Amino acid sequence: MTYAAGCESPENFDIWSALVSLASIVGRRVWVNNGYFIYYPNLYVVFVAAPGGRKTTAMVMAQDLLVDYGKVPISCDAATKEAVVQEMAQDCARTFIGPDGSPVTYSPLTLCLTELTHFLGTNTQNAEHMIDFLTTIYDKVGVYKARTIGRGTNEVVAPYLNLIACTTNDAISKYLKSSVLTGGICRRAMFVKQTERSKPIAWPKITKEAQAARNACLAYAETLENLVGEFIPEPGFIEWYTPWYDALHAEVGKETNFIRQGYLSSKHIMAFKLAMLLTLSEKPELILRVDAFKAAVALLESRVEKEMLSVFEGTGRNELNALSNRLLIMIRGSGGKLRQKTAEMELWRDATTPELLQLIQHLVKVGQVVQVDQKNAKTGEVIARWLYLPETYQTELGDSTSNAGPAAGTPPP
Repeated sequence: MTYAAGCESPENFDIWSALVSLASIVGRRVWVNNGYFIYYPNLYVVFVAAPGGRKTTAMVMAQDLLVDYGKVPISCDAATKEAVVQEMAQDCARTFIGPDGSPVTYSPLTLCLTELTHFLGTNTQNAEHMIDFLTTIYDKVGVYKARTIGRGTNEVVAPYLNLIACTTNDAISKYLKSSVLTGGICRRAMFVKQTERSKPIAWPKITKEAQAARNACLAYAETLENLVGEFIPEPGFIEWYTPWYDALHAEVGKETNFIRQGYLSSKHIMAFKLAMLLTLSEKPELILRVDAFKAAVALLESRVEKEMLSVFEGTGRNELNALSNRLLIMIRGSGGKLRQKTAEMELWRDATTPELLQLIQHLVKVGQVVQVDQKNAKTGEVIARWLYLPETYQTELGDSTSNAGPAAGTPPP
């Protein structure tokens, strides 16, 4: 984090860039044995922010660090599933000595993608095809085989794929339909959304402290090369983890949103991965600690779950969903309230007036927006109509006004 302090990339993105870098460096050399399942620390992370939100800045810092480290295969331009498989099969095999003294081969690759939807493909069928590949290879045991036309079969031995990608809410709304999201990507990828702009830095500078921190990261990466083995639960971990997992399992059963339900069903796996990485970010030890697991859960809940539904609220078959998502983003960006006329003027190019009114009525009906009339104090005539997020409405108007809106003749605060 010290290295990234001199640029405008949000801390939120810097944290996850660092975690993907660490996951790429340690590879399959460390794992958690959960009985029938083995969890490795590879991550899929997607940065979601408006254009100019410094998503790529954070990603490129991680990419450059891995390039300088020089021992992790990286791809920034693989355009198809076939290209990724071919690269992993032909160029990515690595070998280390396992705990029992025998050689272990695996095939690591880190994808750094400036736009996720371009990689997945803007055609729904192509996107479903790519996501099926990503979900299959995410935790693949053994050899992944893919037949090619005229070139036989590509075989990827013990694939270990990390992904860090960037996108916008508009791109998700436009290109990722519900059929794509139900393909399992929401159970494996962590969509990290940033809504606030980071502080401006007119003249970014890599200070001596920042350069020293970067050099220290590269030196520490070298020490991790000799770390091989299973993370062993500390005394009391399983006793603590069991009721936590039981509560999570109950929460999955109660959840009605399919995106959140899919995520919750794999939350414990993501937490195991992050717990390993958070531990290794401090020191090279293979102990599965309660405090590290709690920190992993807190990271997920504060930086992934908090904005999860807003990331995907514009997806679906209805073409107005994407526009609804844009409207909600506009209201959030205006402090939680927006004149309806302003919204209509901004969105009229993409929908007719009846369509705009229809989507506003729908958002009001489902409780995502509160519509408030501002009236003339003398005549009672409506002089402006405002759209509020429910939490903003409750904070500013809920305790002092009725549903009829703010006091007559006074604008909303």
